[in-house]
Amino acid sequence: MARKQEIAVDTAMPEQVSRTAAKFTRKRLAVLRGAARVFARLGFHRASLADVGTELDLTAAAIYYYVSSKDEMLYQCGQVALEQLNAALKEAWDSGADGLDSLRVFFRKYAEIVCDDFGRCLVLTNADDLPTEFRDGALAGRRALDSQVREMIRRGIADGSLRDVSPHGLSSMLFGSLNSMTRWWTPDGPLQPAQVADLYLDMLVQGITPVRNS
Repeated sequence: MARKQEIAVDTAMPEQVSRTAAKFTRKRLAVLRGAARVFARLGFHRASLADVGTELDLTAAAIYYYVSSKDEMLYQCGQVALEQLNAALKEAWDSGADGLDSLRVFFRKYAEIVCDDFGRCLVLTNADDLPTEFRDGALAGRRALDSQVREMIRRGIADGSLRDVSPHGLSSMLFGSLNSMTRWWTPDGPLQPAQVADLYLDMLVQGITPVRNS
């Protein structure tokens, strides 16, 4: 009988550990989301752990259970955003569309992400504010994102969906214009983020001057 009882306990333990780990991950993500809102609203330097605690109705001790410092908190918020953006890049590459339409697929998702908590935090904070142990990884993630978009532009030039433009210049313009949404877009506005991205890309592709009959 004792042997059977041991087997039952041993088989249940991995499931219990899995549930505990999943619960920890969910709560940690909630803490990071609250921190992302605070950092985006107040700025990283002005925001304190007390501000994050007020946002989440948690004590500092409870917050430290999930992260070791404010620096790590900002870094991890950025990593969540970059994971979301890398997933959007993969979707654009996997779409099989030409370069221009791949850009549209990506930047529609990009607009949605930067108008959400983690993406807004990524845009409105500066990775240079982090200590070296976090800064290098944060900057590498942002550079890799820009590099992939430039490659998408080169693909568009090669397949004829884009004219021969500067990949650096076009990438900077697209990121800059959509990053501005973090300062003015609100959920109760007339357009959803993806619609704003379409509007910007349509103006870019079609121009802003009327077609004149010759």
